[in-house]
Amino acid sequence: MPKPVKVILIVAGVALTLGVILVCVATVFGGARFVSVNWRNGWRVYDNDSYGSVYMQEFNYDYDKPANSLDIAVDACELHFQNGDKFSIYGEFDPAYWDLSIDEGGTDMTVRLTAKPSLPYRLEVMDFGFGDYRTAKLWITYPRNTDFETVNVTCNAAAVDLGALSCRELDLSFNAVKADCSSISCERLYLTINAGSVSFSKVNVGTSADITLNAGNLDLTNCEIRNLDYLLAAGASTYSGTLLGNNAFDVSAGSLKLDLAQSRDDLRFDCSVGLGDLSIDGTRITGFGVNDSMGPSSARVYIDLNVQMGSVIVNTRR
Repeated sequence: MPKPVKVILIVAGVALTLGVILVCVATVFGGARFVSVNWRNGWRVYDNDSYGSVYMQEFNYDYDKPANSLDIAVDACELHFQNGDKFSIYGEFDPAYWDLSIDEGGTDMTVRLTAKPSLPYRLEVMDFGFGDYRTAKLWITYPRNTDFETVNVTCNAAAVDLGALSCRELDLSFNAVKADCSSISCERLYLTINAGSVSFSKVNVGTSADITLNAGNLDLTNCEIRNLDYLLAAGASTYSGTLLGNNAFDVSAGSLKLDLAQSRDDLRFDCSVGLGDLSIDGTRITGFGVNDSMGPSSARVYIDLNVQMGSVIVNTRR
């Protein structure tokens, strides 16, 4: 064998050996690893008047460690978060139409439920179609009083119930989603809605919130949010409750209604109106390129309203 070829083969062999060793070390000492779920015997049967009996395979997975961070992404799915005695995942879906993966790395948990191209998309989840036979079902159960470090949730064509979730940072991305969530507490909130209908009640954000509504509806009821940065590109939105700190609303199109529990004396409004319509406690601010301010400059809460198009109505406690 020529010497150059021999040298190349030796180098390749050494590199391969080192690669295998590194993989083994990462697996043993806390690297993420794929875990398999426990498929239950039999199938759950749903009777559908239009399509007859439909069979969904059940599975469950118990996690014997405290989960510090969650990263969940689902397609065409009912997604439920709920309190329980331990961390576990339970689901129902047809493996012919969905792929499931669960990766655990130390105290971080990653769950993916991905729809296959073979899935016939005749979904009814926009009517909160719980029980629709083409919709997979996933329950994330975690111990009571759990305060997660980070929770990332990405949903496509889904119905979502986040339960009474508590975490330091919550990042939500909803595409064609129906969500009805209550009693959520976090320090930082990132919420993007590309389509769908989303309702939140009793949301408490302690440090900052960044919300983008590109299309659809978003209702925030009885909330307390500090330093809210809200981009409303299109759609309809309402907010009731309390705003704290410095807040900014940029309304490109659509409608926004703010029902604030605070007195006008505690609020400072800086307003910029393009082709839109702005009303604060019945006082209209309209006209192209109009800028105005309302409220004392010493107010504890600052609200910047930039209305390019659309309608914004603000009511305060008087």
